[in-house]
Amino acid sequence: MANIEKVKIILVDFLSREEGVKLEPYLCQANVPTIGIGATSYPDGRKVTMVDPPITKEEAEQMLLREIESYIKAVLKAVNSNCGTNQLAAMVTLAYNIGITGFTGSTVCRAHNSGDFAA
Repeated sequence: MANIEKVKIILVDFLSREEGVKLEPYLCQANVPTIGIGATSYPDGRKVTMVDPPITKEEAEQMLLREIESYIKAVLKAVNSNCGTNQLAAMVTLAYNIGITGFTGSTVCRAHNSGDFAA
């Protein structure tokens, strides 16, 4: 059974390094206005725009943590078996990058659900 709190710590650290922390709006690789640590919207649902004011590092981390929590719930709903801490962290990272719909239809999700963890 995954340790959810440890998964959150792993993901905040990993995604902060991989995505980078940018406190002013920028265009991501998909040409979408983004801020913080890969956020395309704010906690209140507003989409990020290129004219938004900068945020603090603490705000960026809190936004990421909220996102991570929603992705953890969605991934756990999509998989039909218990997963370890590192398995869950890896699957949430994938879902964060390809979206929940992409994750639920992915080979990774299917392989996990069939018990083929090596795949």
